[in-house]
Amino acid sequence: MKKITSLLMVLFCTALTVQAQSDAVAIQDLLQRHATIGNETGAITDFFTADEIQMLNQHYTQNANQIQSSPRLVGTTAYAVDNVAGNYGNFDIADATTFNVTSTDSGTANFEGAGAIDPNDQGIAYVLTNANEFYSLDIATGNYTDIGPMGAPNGGETWVGLSFDPISGNLYGLATDSAVTTLYLLDPVALTATPIGPTGMVLGIALAIDGSGTGYSYDLVDDQSYSIDLLTGAATVLGPLGFDANFGQGMTWDDTSDTVYLASFNNGVLDSEWRSLDTTSGATTLVSVINSSAQSQHGWASIPADPVLGVDDNVLSQVAVYPNPASDVLNIKVPAGVEITSAVLYDVLGKNTGLSLSNGAFNTASLARGVYLLTIETTAGTLTEKVVKR
Repeated sequence: MKKITSLLMVLFCTALTVQAQSDAVAIQDLLQRHATIGNETGAITDFFTADEIQMLNQHYTQNANQIQSSPRLVGTTAYAVDNVAGNYGNFDIADATTFNVTSTDSGTANFEGAGAIDPNDQGIAYVLTNANEFYSLDIATGNYTDIGPMGAPNGGETWVGLSFDPISGNLYGLATDSAVTTLYLLDPVALTATPIGPTGMVLGIALAIDGSGTGYSYDLVDDQSYSIDLLTGAATVLGPLGFDANFGQGMTWDDTSDTVYLASFNNGVLDSEWRSLDTTSGATTLVSVINSSAQSQHGWASIPADPVLGVDDNVLSQVAVYPNPASDVLNIKVPAGVEITSAVLYDVLGKNTGLSLSNGAFNTASLARGVYLLTIETTAGTLTEKVVKR
């Protein structure tokens, strides 16, 4: 009986040794493949299976000593896509370890590399894929609506970032061909993409715009953070990120704390991380892993901001602009006791259309189809309204 037991122990130990050797060969193969990938803007799952990603993550993190340090103590919800699982959902920005799945089908067949919530309609986000598909998204239900193809970026560039300017309400996009990265002004109604200018970054990967109207991004090639001038597209280096960024990832701004966040993918541990950005030094601070129960990737994430056009004052809230969308005439009606002192209609580039208000109305018949911004100054205050000409 002792001989049989000893034989079984030998066989068991031999099996463990063989398995360990097999695992060692497998991880070495994965490490070699990982080292040869280079800088990519798309999905990690184009290169590794979910099991292989998990093996690499375990290998990279087994000796890592990462200390979580949250810059805030109050939670706010961020909405995001999970590109690995193909899910759409949300997480708390104070602790992103739990990803709450809203929809198990993101609704898009291609990689979602850019997305942003509309500050004028906080229930809606817009999403761009690497195939130039433009979607609206109901953030509460996870329902995607195909709007149509967005105007194509230059040459072989791919969309990697999307963000609303909280001051003007304009929608900006970032696209790259892994050699040049360009900033664009997007029209979500006319589906046009107007180049503003090259940023100077080689491979910018995300876009956020803060409450002062300053854009932010970072480059996968040099792992540096940048500020971006929305008027010219020019990027200015801020400093090193502090981690190895690779593959598609996102960026957003939280107005409640005036903090820029990264839904980053850390190539050094092969996992997604929620990080805050120091907009002075360019350094990032790890808040938490995103979706700690599984390796994930988040090509975009967005936090609802205060509406650009929201007016809290009871009197100003009674100002009516109609019909909107407009065809030939746009009317402005103010409550009793309020007078309009100035009304100017601007195009999306901030240029005055030159139209004059007459008897409380604009003649908009000559305007091209698209989105405009109407600034109304009254004796009760000033407000801005987004107007669509159809």
